[in-house]
Amino acid sequence: MVRPKFRCFNNLQKQAAIKKFQELNLSKEIMQVIAETGFTEMTQVQAECIPVLLAGRDLIGQSKTGSGKTAAFIIPILQKIKISNRHPQALILCPTRELCDQVLKQAQLFSKYLRDFKIAQLIGGRPMDEQTKALHQGVHLIVGTPGRTLEHFKNLNFKLQNLKMIVLDEADRLLDDAFAEEITSLMDLLPSDRQSIFFSATFPEVMNDLSHKYQKNPERITIKETEVSKLQIEQFIYAAEKPQKMETLMQILKDHPSKCTLIFCRTKLAVDEIGKKLKHENLVCEVLHADLKQVNRDEVTRAFRDGKLQVLVATDVAARGIDIDILQLVINFDLPSNVETYIHRIGRTGRAGRTGQAVSIATEYESTLVNQIEAATGVKMTFL
Repeated sequence: MVRPKFRCFNNLQKQAAIKKFQELNLSKEIMQVIAETGFTEMTQVQAECIPVLLAGRDLIGQSKTGSGKTAAFIIPILQKIKISNRHPQALILCPTRELCDQVLKQAQLFSKYLRDFKIAQLIGGRPMDEQTKALHQGVHLIVGTPGRTLEHFKNLNFKLQNLKMIVLDEADRLLDDAFAEEITSLMDLLPSDRQSIFFSATFPEVMNDLSHKYQKNPERITIKETEVSKLQIEQFIYAAEKPQKMETLMQILKDHPSKCTLIFCRTKLAVDEIGKKLKHENLVCEVLHADLKQVNRDEVTRAFRDGKLQVLVATDVAARGIDIDILQLVINFDLPSNVETYIHRIGRTGRAGRTGQAVSIATEYESTLVNQIEAATGVKMTFL
C-alpha cells in the first residue's frame, strides 16, 4: 500500500484556493441549505477536505471537534448519493451514540431538499425492530456505532455490495480495544472499490496501520488549530433551569456590561420575548430571525454593525453572516445542540485581535454538552 501524502496547515500558511461553497459545483438542493444557513465561506477543514472527497480520493483528516469536520464529509457523501438506488451507499461509524446523533442531525440538515433520501441510524439503546424496519424499506446512508451496525449486518438486515464510501469519525477512538475487533470485521466486509475516509483528532500508530491496510493512496490533511483556538475569548457558564433563564439573562447583562452584545436563542418565539423584555428595560435592542422580511433583516444588521444597537437577539439562521469586530459579548440564552454551532456563535466576538466574552446559560440536562464544548475548545469554563 502506498504511504499517504502529508499536507499540514497552520494559521500562518496560505488558505486553500477554494474557499466558498459556491465554487464546488454542488447540487442545487445542497446549495439551498447552505444559503439558508448562511454558510458561504468554508472552514479550513472543509476547504481542504471537500474537494479531495468529491474527487473520490481516500482521506485521513486530522482535526479537532468544532472545526466543521462533520460537514466536510457529509456534503461529499450527499453529493455522490444516487437517490434511485435504495441500498446503503455510504456508512458513517462513530464511537458514541451522542456523536451519531450529531452526525445524523447534520445529514438531515444538508439533505432536507433531497427528495426520497433515506438515512438509518443504527445505535444501541434504541429499538432493534424499528431500525430493522427502516433498513428493509431501503436507505441510502447508515450512521451507526460499530457493534449495532455489525449486528444488523449479521442479521442480514442490509447488504454492502453497493457501498461506495466509509467514514470513521473519531477514528482514533474507534480503534480503542473496545471497538478494534468490530471495526476490522466491518472493514473486511466492504467492497474493495469503496472510498475510505478517516477523521481523527490524533494520529496513533494503530491508525497508521489501519490506513496501510484499508486505504488506497490516501491524502492526509492536518488542521492544527480550530477557529476558536485563535480567539481571545473568556467563557462563562450560569446554571439555570428554564423558568429562571430570563431572570438569569438580566443578571448576566448586569454582571457583564457591554456596549455591543449578541444574544442567541434556539427559537423565534424566545427571540421575540427577550426582545420585548429588553426594550421594556430601556435597552436599545432589536431582534433578528427568519420571519422578518429581508429588507428589515438588512436594516437591523446594518444598525448593529454601525454600533447603533446595544443588543441584538437572534436565531442561528439569521445571525450566520454577522461579522462585527466591535462585538464584546455573546450570550447563549439557549445552548445550541452541537459543539460546532457553539464555536461558530462565540467566534462572533474576540475578533481582529480584540478580547471578548461568551456567557452561556446551561440547564442540568446540558451538563454533558458543556463537557463536550470544554473538550473541543480546550478551555475550562468558569461557572458563576
